[in-house]
Amino acid sequence: MSARVMRVFGPVLVAVSDVGLGWGSALTSVLCQGTMTSMSLIATDSLPVEPLDVLREVARSEAQLDELRWKQIAAARDAGASWAAIGESLGVSRQSAWEYFTRRVTTELAANVENSDLSEDEAMAIAVEEVRTVRRSRRAR
Repeated sequence: MSARVMRVFGPVLVAVSDVGLGWGSALTSVLCQGTMTSMSLIATDSLPVEPLDVLREVARSEAQLDELRWKQIAAARDAGASWAAIGESLGVSRQSAWEYFTRRVTTELAANVENSDLSEDEAMAIAVEEVRTVRRSRRAR
């Protein structure tokens, strides 16, 4: 497992080879194209008349924007962007950007704990090794 870095993008689990340098930009391109083609914007002149229907549309659009934001943060990190640069792009601190991103990752990982036969110590050892592998590959760029 240390030769591969596993990343979760929405419902799709993507195994990315740690060998080679072109995967980050290719993955970013695929994510951007896929996300941008499915994104819709609210046209205020075409909103429903009923306020509750408008609120439903706003909530749906917020969910789409949240998904787009999360995927682009993941793509920026894979491309080597720092948390400070990501935070600046979002208009928040680097800490806020990191907390926003890791909140979802932590939730997804917690949901998978029950499905694992690894002990906490074994899972932590694997996670630490994966982080080290990613850091080494980023330094080699």
